[in-house]
Amino acid sequence: TVNGDGSGNYDEIVNGNFHVKSEASADAHIVIDTTSAGNDAMLFLKEAGTTKWIFYNDGDASDALKIQDDGDVRVTIDQSGNVGIGKAVPTQSVHIYAGSGESDLTVESSTGALTIFMNNSVANPAVFWQDGGHLRFATTNNGIATTGFSEKVRITSSGFMGIGTETPTATGSTLGVLHI
Repeated sequence: TVNGDGSGNYDEIVNGNFHVKSEASADAHIVIDTTSAGNDAMLFLKEAGTTKWIFYNDGDASDALKIQDDGDVRVTIDQSGNVGIGKAVPTQSVHIYAGSGESDLTVESSTGALTIFMNNSVANPAVFWQDGGHLRFATTNNGIATTGFSEKVRITSSGFMGIGTETPTATGSTLGVLHI
């Protein structure tokens, strides 16, 4: 047990590595516990005495897990499972906030990347596929994109858009009747 008096003075200082090992098949734990409700349980990561990152349980009513850098909250996970990136109080399952800069969400694999792009200086957000291929919109009957996939709309790298066809040959191609 290491006890602190709140002034930065601690009973134990470990120079070098700190290792927690369990006996036999038992779990190993490091517990940071505050003595009263409303206080934050915190883990500081420092370099040469300068705090670089803080991981903490926000001891207020939200009890959110927060990751902070240079005084700014970078990631928040609240009690309902919402994740905020750049957002201290996320209101959606995944809530990304970039303030006055760009706010991008990129999903990338070895074959390409899909990005949803929004910039405060540009009035129109965009969705783009970065490999130069086709952008497709589809439905699935089982929630798995690799099976039961039914393409509904395709925009080709040439700018042709097809509704109900995977091979559009003009800027607007449909398979069947189009009502305008």
